[in-house]
Amino acid sequence: MRLKSRLYWLIPAIILLVAIGLLFSENFKNVTEVPDEDWSRALPIGSTNINKYPFISKTEDGAIEIVEFDDQILVKKTYGSQYNVIDEENFPDIPFNKWTKVFSKGNDLVYFQYKTIYDGTTKKEITNADSFHPLRDALIYLKNNVVYQLNLKTKTSEILYTIEGEFDELVTYQAETEELVFLTYAKNQDKLDVSVYKHSDNLTTTIHKQKFSISRSERVQDAALAYKDNHLAFVFKTERKGAGGSVPVNNVYLFENENKPKLNKITFNDPKGANELRNISDLSLAFENENVKILFSAKGKSKTKYQGTTAFNIYEAVVNEEDYKIYRRSNTSDYSAKPQWINNDTISWIDFQSEANDILLSSSDQALIGLTKQYTGTEYIKALGKTIGMGSVAIFAILISSMWFIWPLLLITIIYMSKRNLLDRDPTWVYYVGLISYAVAVLLFKHRFFIDTIDIKAPGYLTFQNSDLVFLLILGILAHLCASIGATQNEWNVPVRLLYFMGVHITMLAFFFGPYLI
Repeated sequence: MRLKSRLYWLIPAIILLVAIGLLFSENFKNVTEVPDEDWSRALPIGSTNINKYPFISKTEDGAIEIVEFDDQILVKKTYGSQYNVIDEENFPDIPFNKWTKVFSKGNDLVYFQYKTIYDGTTKKEITNADSFHPLRDALIYLKNNVVYQLNLKTKTSEILYTIEGEFDELVTYQAETEELVFLTYAKNQDKLDVSVYKHSDNLTTTIHKQKFSISRSERVQDAALAYKDNHLAFVFKTERKGAGGSVPVNNVYLFENENKPKLNKITFNDPKGANELRNISDLSLAFENENVKILFSAKGKSKTKYQGTTAFNIYEAVVNEEDYKIYRRSNTSDYSAKPQWINNDTISWIDFQSEANDILLSSSDQALIGLTKQYTGTEYIKALGKTIGMGSVAIFAILISSMWFIWPLLLITIIYMSKRNLLDRDPTWVYYVGLISYAVAVLLFKHRFFIDTIDIKAPGYLTFQNSDLVFLLILGILAHLCASIGATQNEWNVPVRLLYFMGVHITMLAFFFGPYLI
C-alpha cells in the first residue's frame, strides 16, 4: 500500500533514470567507437611537452622506439610486441626547448637547437644547420643551400647536393630501398617551381623539375613527397585568405609522375559523414603496393565531444587512379595532429592537451585491437562528463516547451474567472478541458521542440518514423496515470493535478530529447 501511494513520483523517477541511462550508454558507445572497421582504438604510449613530431622508429627486432620530451626531460622508450615498455633511458642533461628536434639510431642520439646540431651523449656541438630532417635511418640537414647527411657514428658530414638559386623549403624522404629523396619548392607570384633530387650509390641526380601554375594569393603551408621504383608523388597544401575576413580557404594538390603528371587539386570525403573533410594539415606520403597513400589530420564527423558532431582526427587516403578510398585512423575528442606511419599497418600521432600532449598509436594489428577493447576509467569519465553536459540541456528543452503549457493555464484561468463557483466544486471536466487544450498546443507547436537537430544527433530509438507522436502519447499516458494516482492519494484540486501532469510530461520529454537539441 505504501508503495502504491508513492507511484506518482516513483514512475517518473524511474523513467528519468532510464532516459539518463540510455543517454550514458549512447555516449559511452560514441566515446569508445573504433575509428574504422578492423582498426584499433587509440593506445596511449607516452606524452610530450612539445607540439612537434616525436621521433618514432622501429628497430630490427620489431620493437618501437619513441624519443620525446616528457615532463621537460628527454626520454627514449622502447616498446615490445605487446606494446609494453621494455626499456627506458633518460637524458636529463639535454636542455628542454619546444623547438628541439631529435634523431636516434641504436645507441646514438643527436638533437637540434637554435640552428645547431649537438651530440646527445657528449653535449658537444657537431655543426650549425639551417634545418634538420630526421628520416627512418638517416639524418639530413641543410646549411647555406647545401644538403648534408650526418654520419652518427663518426659525427662527420657528407655533402649530398648544392642547391642553386632560392627556394622556400626543403622536404625529405627515405625510400624503402634506402634511397634519399629531397624536394625543394619556390612560390613566385602565380608559379610554383618544384625540383626533386635522388641520392643513390653516392650520386645525387635531378629526377624531376617542373613549374606549376597556382593562384598568386595561395601560400604553401605544407608539403610531402614519396618515391618508389621511379614512381614519384608529392603533395602541397595551400592557404588563401578568405574574402571579407571570412575563414581562410585551404586547398590540397597532388602530383604523380605516372598517373597524374599535373598538379591536381584533390578533396577528401568524410568516410563517416556526408561532407568533405576540412582543415587538412600535417601531410605525409607513402606507397601501398603501387598506389599513393596520404596520411593527414582533418576535421570530420565524430561523436566523441559533448558539443558538436565534428573533431580533428587522423585520416588515411589511398589513391587509385581517380578514386580515393578514405579511412579514419583515430577517433578522439582532442585535437589529433602530427600523424606518422610506424609501418604500413600502424600509425602514431599527438593529441594536443592544455599541458602535456598525449602520444597515441593505433593499428590493424589484432593484438592491439584486442588490447584496446579493454576499457579504462578514462572512457567512463569522458562518457559521464558528456552525459552531464548534455543532460544540462534538458533545462533549455523545458523552456522551449513553454508554449505548450501557457495556453492550458490561460484557458483554466479564464474558466475559473468566468464561473467562480467552479473553484469550490472542482469538477473533473475542467481537468480534461485543460488536458485537451494542452494536447492541441503540443500538436500545434511541437515543431519548436522536435527540431531537425534531433534527427541529426539523436540515436535511432528516438528518431524512427513518427517517433515524436509515439513518445508524446506514451509519456502522456504515463503522466496522466501518475497525475491520477497523485490526485487520489493527496486530494489535489484540478489546477494542481493539471500542473503536475504537464510538468511530468515535459520533464520526461526533456530528458529523452533535450540533450540533442544543441
